[in-house]
Amino acid sequence: MRDLLLPTLTPILNGPGRHYHNRGHIDALFRAYDQFRQGDPLGLNLEEMVAVELAILFHDIIYDARKSDHENVDQSRFMLIDMLSRVVSPRIMKMADEAIGMTKRYMELEHPENFEFPLVTKLMHDLDLGILAADGPIYNLYERNIREEYSFVPDVDFLPARIRILTRFRERAIKETLFWLPRGRWQHHLVEANLNCTITALERELEKLSKE
Repeated sequence: MRDLLLPTLTPILNGPGRHYHNRGHIDALFRAYDQFRQGDPLGLNLEEMVAVELAILFHDIIYDARKSDHENVDQSRFMLIDMLSRVVSPRIMKMADEAIGMTKRYMELEHPENFEFPLVTKLMHDLDLGILAADGPIYNLYERNIREEYSFVPDVDFLPARIRILTRFRERAIKETLFWLPRGRWQHHLVEANLNCTITALERELEKLSKE
């Protein structure tokens, strides 16, 4: 599925202003997905595997940092349905659509243990948030690219907003509720380490800015 669709989707993914949410991000998720399957097959059936690939391909197909996450995700889901609903089974489309829909709710799920989600959704969730557990240089590049995508936002607004977001992710990592599948749970300490360093650096920047 990825080989069939990527040539069509790549020009959209690599559109202007997309420094992180681009083809490179999609390729990274597919590498993580392939590694995940090699280490832990998860018992995915063929339909679920196709649904995961569609969710990866389309979850950020529409991305505009000036719009809300909800608006971007809703438009991405519409594009998936518009392009493929006539050629992909309703069951696969439903699984992919639900997984994509979850990507706009990351900040809402303070207690994910209170919810029950399908395997495809759990896997997409863990893959997409996996960047938070990446090795230092990769994670730092991610932060720089996010800042580039929001370059239109002044530091005085961006820094406190970014600190709030990362603090909430760090709290979930400390509680070991950030990743939902067993294989991802050992990564919580990596997330905590990355976010401790980044939050500290952002707080220093904000303090310096307040003194200017």
